[in-house]
Amino acid sequence: MVRPGDPQVFHVFASVDEWAFDHCGWHRIAELEHVNAVFEGCAVESVRIASTFEVFCREHRHRPLSAFWSDPTARANRYVERLPGPGHRTESCHPGTDGRGVRSEGA
Repeated sequence: MVRPGDPQVFHVFASVDEWAFDHCGWHRIAELEHVNAVFEGCAVESVRIASTFEVFCREHRHRPLSAFWSDPTARANRYVERLPGPGHRTESCHPGTDGRGVRSEGA
């Protein structure tokens, strides 16, 4: 996700269909964009990252795999596996949404 006119990505997520997966689990992309726009106080735009992971990290000043103490892939896979798939109700760390990426009442 980027702010208008800013080439620097500030939020990264994986997606399938209308669902996004980020550090908080699964949410609808539209709702993830909404809560980020509210938090940032401006419009945000999701952009597709088409480069390799290594190129993305270099271009956006993210830590590459080689900078970790050990390969974080197994730990990341364990984290993903413990979260329910899209559409399941879980606690949300995105204010204003429930665990399915649906805006909560009053948000």
